[in-house]
Amino acid sequence: MPVAFIFLVLEILAFALVASVIGWGWALLLIIAGSMAGLMLLRVSNLQMAEKLRQKMATGKPVDDEMREFPFRMIAGFLLFMPGFITDAIAMICLIPEVRRAVLRHILRSRHFSQHMHRHYPGANTPNQQKPKATRNDSRTIEGEYWKDDDKKSK
Repeated sequence: MPVAFIFLVLEILAFALVASVIGWGWALLLIIAGSMAGLMLLRVSNLQMAEKLRQKMATGKPVDDEMREFPFRMIAGFLLFMPGFITDAIAMICLIPEVRRAVLRHILRSRHFSQHMHRHYPGANTPNQQKPKATRNDSRTIEGEYWKDDDKKSK
C-alpha cells in the first residue's frame, strides 16, 4: 500500500474520532480554521522573513538563523493548510523552537549532510569537518613588497 493512502486513512480515522467526541460540525469548523491558520502562517511567515532578511542585510549581520528556521515555518503553514488533524499536530510540532533546533542539530551533524555539503560546496565548513588551525606565522603574514628607507636614501 502506498504511504499516501495509509496516511489518508489515518486522517479520516482521526477526523471521525474527533468528530465523535466534539461533534461533526465542530470538527469540520476546526478543519476549516486550521486551513485558514495555515494560509495566514504562510503569508505572515513570508513577510516576516523578508523584513528580517532586509534588516539583517542592511546592517551586515549574518542571516543564518532566519534561513534555517524559515523552512520549518513554511512546512508548518503548508501542513496546517492541508485538512486533517494529524497534519495539524505535525505542524504544531514544527512550530516549537526546541524541536526545530533539535532537528537542525541532527541534520547538520548527519553524515549525509556533511558529505553533500563537501561534495557540492567544497569551501563550506560543516560541523563534522575539522577547521584548519591557524599557526602563529599565518596570523602575522602579510603579502607584499617592502624596502627599507635607508636603502632608498643611499641609492
